[in-house]
Amino acid sequence: MKCILLLDNKMSMGRASQRGWNFSLMCTGVILALPVVLSRWVRKSQARRSAPGSVNAGAAWVVGLTQALAILPGISRSGSTISVGLLCGLDRETAGRFAFLLSIPIILGAALHQVLTTTGHLGVAPGASLAGFLASAVTGYVALRIVMHLVRTGGLALFAPYCWLIGTLALIFG
Repeated sequence: MKCILLLDNKMSMGRASQRGWNFSLMCTGVILALPVVLSRWVRKSQARRSAPGSVNAGAAWVVGLTQALAILPGISRSGSTISVGLLCGLDRETAGRFAFLLSIPIILGAALHQVLTTTGHLGVAPGASLAGFLASAVTGYVALRIVMHLVRTGGLALFAPYCWLIGTLALIFG
C-alpha cells in the first residue's frame, strides 16, 4: 500500500504529461481488444481451466498485477483486469466478478487515504456528504450492472476503437 501511495504522488505530478495519458489511453484500447483478437487462444485456455467460475492462483496473481497498471492515467482498471482475466482463461462472468471484487480493497484504501489527507479541508456538511454518497452508490450500482452486461455479451471490446480515437485525436490536437 505504501508503494502505491508513493506512486500516486508521482503519478499526480505526472498527470500534466498529456502525451503519456494519450498513449496510456491507446494502450487501454489494445488491452480491451486483445481477448477478441486472441479469441481462439482464449477458448483453449478456458477449456484447460479446472472448474467454471473458479479463479486459480496464477490467474489471480496476473490479474492482481494488472490492476496495479491502473495507477497510470488513461489505463482503465476494470477494463484491463477483465481483459487480462479473459486472457488467463476465466469465463466472462467470472472475469467481471473477480475484477470488481479486486476493486473493493483498492477503492476503500484510496478513499481512506483521501479522507485522512483532506480532513479539515472539505468544508462539506454531513447531509451533503450523505446525499453525495447515496447518489454515488446508486449510479455506481447501475454502472456496474451495465458493465457486467457488456462483459457477458462480449461488448467490452467496443470501447477499444473509442480509446484509440480519443488518444490519437488528443495526441494530434493536444
